Amino acid sequence: MRGNSTVRRRRLGRELASLRKQRGLTLRDVHQQTGIAMYTVSAYENGHTTVRELYVRALLDVYGVEPDVRMALVALGRGSSGRDWRHVYGDVIPEWFEVYVGLEQDATSARNFEIDLIPGLLQIPDYHRAINAAAIPRPPDDEVERRVAVRTERQKRVTEAGFTVWAVIDEAALRRWPADAAVARAQLHHLAELTGLPNVTVQVLPFGTGLHPAGLNSFMILGFADPADPDVVYVDSLTSGQYLESAAEVGSYTLVFDHLRAMALDPAASRTLLARLGTEI
Repeated sequence: MRGNSTVRRRRLGRELASLRKQRGLTLRDVHQQTGIAMYTVSAYENGHTTVRELYVRALLDVYGVEPDVRMALVALGRGSSGRDWRHVYGDVIPEWFEVYVGLEQDATSARNFEIDLIPGLLQIPDYHRAINAAAIPRPPDDEVERRVAVRTERQKRVTEAGFTVWAVIDEAALRRWPADAAVARAQLHHLAELTGLPNVTVQVLPFGTGLHPAGLNSFMILGFADPADPDVVYVDSLTSGQYLESAAEVGSYTLVFDHLRAMALDPAASRTLLARLGTEI
């Protein structure tokens, strides 16, 4: 059984938001009654930050929660604050991305569309080093190695039972080689090997398909075992990440991903293309 601190945090957040709204309170009302900053209350409700038990108790005081419910929510808050390997690398995991890493660790499925890069969960260390070498400003070598270590920790999920990966990769990502051809060949070989895992599906969206419904957007859809924990869409950018959780937004991205799967080469044809591209470098 995996630790699920992020999922618990989301559950607690939904409960806190529901209680506040049932009492007809705004974030400003809660701030005025507890002294807790409005952005902190909002972050708690959205599951985007580790909770402090003192604050949870203060919120529950304002919401007038029954003792048995209060006890359960306080316990849920304690379970949402677990420490794991992520805290060791806090210096190289931005706060906005720490949320994603936590969700990824708790997820049971990852559906990923990538336009320009190999999906992070499927990258080899040298490919990730090459990505960092192309960054502006370029991070110091020791920081790069810690980023590689984070990526390696994340990738352990790929070989764990109960986790599936379905990646649709634009052909452009497969032809955007690192400067070192050996790294490119090794990355393609690794990608082809991963397709042999029963829980990993890779499809290539070839140039010949023309325009597609994702436009210029790479994205990830994370799914969870408990129906009470809805799917989350994550969209990355240079300096931040966006988390989409409403049913309408998640539904739109899911529909687009399903169309991309239908447009892409099937897994067998994708493996053939990966092998051919490896000989062209």
